[in-house]
Amino acid sequence: AGVGAYPVGMSEAMMVPRTYHVMYGVSENATRNAQTGWQVWGFLLLIAGIIFIHEQKEANEDAYLYSPHGWDGVFTVGLSSVWVLWGIMLWTLGTTNRFARRSLPWFNMWSLMSYTVAMHQLGMGINQQHLYMACDNNYCKENMFLDIIGIQSQVIYILVIFIACSEDREFVDHEKIRAEKLAVKEAKKPHPSSSEIETLISA
Repeated sequence: AGVGAYPVGMSEAMMVPRTYHVMYGVSENATRNAQTGWQVWGFLLLIAGIIFIHEQKEANEDAYLYSPHGWDGVFTVGLSSVWVLWGIMLWTLGTTNRFARRSLPWFNMWSLMSYTVAMHQLGMGINQQHLYMACDNNYCKENMFLDIIGIQSQVIYILVIFIACSEDREFVDHEKIRAEKLAVKEAKKPHPSSSEIETLISA
């Protein structure tokens, strides 16, 4: 369950820069905090999933790493560990740090690799789960439920990659919005009348 839910946290972390900052105009600091939070939350789900899988295999006396799905899990844990630690480091250094700025493109590339492997691992797990289903045919409700989850995961992956790799463009004119808000604030400020100005000058 944790391993399956982990890509959900990763999906949100992947889209945070494009959605929070570019589309909604959230500040860089708040965006960085949100992305790091989703990374850590996803990683905690991954750890919970690994513990669950370990207990399940011990109970069923199954072998470890006997399938590509198991090795996908190893790569997912390795890549994601580096990704989360890297994200925490960037969060600690801040957006103004020169090293953080220079390493950001590499961080984004690592994010894409980690996310791709994680989603592939999810797909392999769904496919492997089909083997454990005791159904009379391929269209039983259990298999159909797994098919729906598999299709949804592929759609989510495509949308996330499209959004994360889209051009760095402004979907919303944030400068115009800020200028309008500033104009409203200035209009609400009390302005002295001409007589009050003359009184102040004469005084």
